[in-house]
This record gives sequence, structure tokens and C-alpha cells, in this order.
Amino acid sequence: MESEYAASCGTMLKNFSQVAFEVKCLAGGRRSDMLRWAPCPKDKICEEEDKPKLIVPGYQFTFRIEEPVAPEYWYILLLSCTLNDKCNWTTSTRNYQIEYDIWLVNGNNAFSKQFSYEEQDIIHVYMFALFIYIALALGQLRATSLNRQSVLPRRQKLINTITPKSYLRTNTFDFLSNRGLVILRLVQGAWFFVEIKRTIKREPDDERIVFLVHFGAAYMVWFVYLLGLGVIAAFISEIWRLKIVLAISTFANFVAIACLVHLFWPTGSNRKFFVHDGNYHHHLERTSSTELEDFEKALICDDTDDDDVIDSKL
Repeated sequence: MESEYAASCGTMLKNFSQVAFEVKCLAGGRRSDMLRWAPCPKDKICEEEDKPKLIVPGYQFTFRIEEPVAPEYWYILLLSCTLNDKCNWTTSTRNYQIEYDIWLVNGNNAFSKQFSYEEQDIIHVYMFALFIYIALALGQLRATSLNRQSVLPRRQKLINTITPKSYLRTNTFDFLSNRGLVILRLVQGAWFFVEIKRTIKREPDDERIVFLVHFGAAYMVWFVYLLGLGVIAAFISEIWRLKIVLAISTFANFVAIACLVHLFWPTGSNRKFFVHDGNYHHHLERTSSTELEDFEKALICDDTDDDDVIDSKL
């Protein structure tokens, strides 16, 4: 700083001396990573850096700020002050022209140096989601191979309809900024409800009606949960809001899609609810089940009974 602040070095750094650490004069400081002496050796790290591995690559020093209890305000002070032999703060008499390039980052993560605090470590959520969706995709490929089809059945395109896009916009959930997303989800839910209701009215099979009722009720919860999540998120601290909302929405989306894969599994007990009566015989062939044999035995028994009736009449 300029000369008008020279006489106040001791006053300005009085409180700083109570918490900062310096090997010779401030050995009792509680916060060690707060002080760097200038200039640093050219093309080398500063002398105060005792752990080179913790330095951001390409830089001479790195301040690592840790706030385990509560967030605090931090300031960078460039002062022409030094500690004399008596460990008192005095004005530096050295005449240096210093060039500096200070880069403020949020942690030293490989992919998130410029992420805000609430965005730190969300890469773990995305990586976990990637792994479970890969496993789910492999399961779906297995189901496709059991069907012996080169393309997905049209009924399984519902999975693409269910797949949400909300995980792209879960930053600090706010109803006003995400009202379009909420309205779209409610419209989708209303459309889904209407289609389920129309299907139930046209369905003559009571067993299939019961299945459709449970299916519709379960997925209506998925359509409307986002609105409730938005209300709950308003009571969550902004520091943790993004991570919690992202984790919940990712898990809910995965469960919804996994349930669809289970329902449409070719050898599952629910497959009969998605098969047209005219295609039932072909479906039995595709699934390679024992039901085809039972069906043929039933036909043989019917033919035998008819022959017995004819013989008795003769």
C-alpha cells in the first residue's frame, strides 16, 4: 500500500497476528495458511509452501480456506509490512516492483475449480447415476434380446416419455425460476391421468384394470413429486440444496425407469397386460416360455373331447 498507511501496519495486523502463523514470531497462530512473503523465488514456489502437492499447478502459492462450521468473508490484503527482529510489524523499506496473477478458485478438484460451494462434489452424484443407468441399459438390451427383435417395441417408448429433463435444471430449486418446468410436469401428469382413465374405461379385463389402476397411481406420484420437492427445498440451506435436490430427483427418475423396465420385462409376470390378444400366440413363441406347450395341450384336450362326443353319438 501507499505511504499514508505505513504507520498503521501494527494496528492493521494486530488482530491478524492473533490467528496467523509464522515460524519465528507467530508460532502460536491457529490458522497457518494465511500468510505469504513477497517476492517469491522466480519460477519456484513460495518459501512458506511446505506441501507442494497442494499447490494449484502453474502457481507459486495456494491459500487453502477451510470453513468447517460456517461460511466467512475473506479478503486479500497486499501490504508493504514486515516483521522486524523484535517481531513487531513495521513498514518494509525494500523497493520492489511485483507482478502478480491471483486466481480465485473453489477447491482444487480436477473438474470443478470454478464451481460454487454448493456445486462442489456433485460429480459424484452424476458418476453414480451414470453407472446405474449403464446397468439399467444393459438390462434393457437383455430384454430386447429375449424378444428377438432388432428394435424396441413401441410400448417401451413410454420409457423415453417418462425420462425427465428436470435433472438439467436443479440449481437452487426455486418455484419462480423453474415454474415452466413445474407447469410442464403438471401438464404431463394430467395427460397421463386422462390416458389411463380412457384406457381403463375401454378395458374389458378386470385383472388388467386393477393393474392399470396401480400403475397409474404409482406414476402419478412421480409426476407430482417435483412440486412437493420444490416446497421442501425452500426450507433447505442453499449450501446443501442443490446436492439434496439433485440426489433426490436422480434417484426418483431412476426408480421410475427401472420400474418400467421391470414391468416390460419379456419373461415377467406382468407381460400379459401389454400383449394384444391377436399377438398372444406369437408372444409366447418370442418369450420361449412353457405357456405355449400348455396352450397346445389345451387344444389337444379340446379335440379329444370333441372326438369322444362324436363317437358316443355314433
